[in-house]
Amino acid sequence: MVNFNNETIVGIPAADIERLLICQRRSDVLEALEDYKKRRFQGSNTNLSIVRARLITYFLEIQALFKRRTTPTEYKDFWTKIKESQSETDIYDMVMTLSELLDKIGLIKVDTKKVINTADTEAENREEGL
Repeated sequence: MVNFNNETIVGIPAADIERLLICQRRSDVLEALEDYKKRRFQGSNTNLSIVRARLITYFLEIQALFKRRTTPTEYKDFWTKIKESQSETDIYDMVMTLSELLDKIGLIKVDTKKVINTADTEAENREEGL
């Protein structure tokens, strides 16, 4: 979590802080999902209330980004679904949709290395700009 009481925060660009906050919200949702599943596997009678609450705050953190990247209908449908959904399957679908969006913009993408076919020297030269 970002420590706003630390004097070194002044030198960090606002966009980087926002990226960290988005990743923290995503982590909070995944942690809540993990706790929910752990309790279910133990046989406890549990509900999705914490997961849903964290999912809503996660969505609110990236709401403007989501709105820019989707159609008005998709945005409205997703917002309605996120507010009303009680289904575990719907929760998973929404988490994956938001993760795919963050992957698409490169925020959570970890496989950034280009795969080059070394058997095709012409393709390798094009990749290298030769």
